[in-house]
Amino acid sequence: MEWFRYKRFLGRQYSKVVMGKGVRIAFPERLALGSHISIGRECYLQARGGITIGDHSILSSRVVVMSHNHDFFAPTSLPYDEKEILLPVLLGQYVWVGMGSMICPGTTVGDAAVVLMGSVVTKDIPPMAIVRGNPATVVGRRDEERTRELMERECSFMAIHKCPPEDL
Repeated sequence: MEWFRYKRFLGRQYSKVVMGKGVRIAFPERLALGSHISIGRECYLQARGGITIGDHSILSSRVVVMSHNHDFFAPTSLPYDEKEILLPVLLGQYVWVGMGSMICPGTTVGDAAVVLMGSVVTKDIPPMAIVRGNPATVVGRRDEERTRELMERECSFMAIHKCPPEDL
């Protein structure tokens, strides 16, 4: 389904959202979007369990976000059974998810966190953390004072108003 077809499911949410070519959304009615969001080319959002993406967040190309899984811990058949486990995903405000990363069901990525390219998020990520790897682990943190200042002023790559460097 191309972007223009998602608009009817997402309603007014699609304003101030940029979506790349080839984006696929399963269960778009379970997807909640903030404003000034970019969803890169060929992303796949499986929103059956619910996905929320906060304001000013960017998903680079080929990011996968899953909010459901099959029961394979105690299945009645192999490799899994018909039971589905629905676990919502929350991406906070000002989050950047790098190309080819995966966000697993039931996880939260805190405000202003950065998920580096190719990472697999299997557990909650704290605000302002920088994570990488499989599974994603914290390798650094954003400068808290600077990040909070930029957030308060809504200096966002995706916003119409970008704060000029001389203002900072």
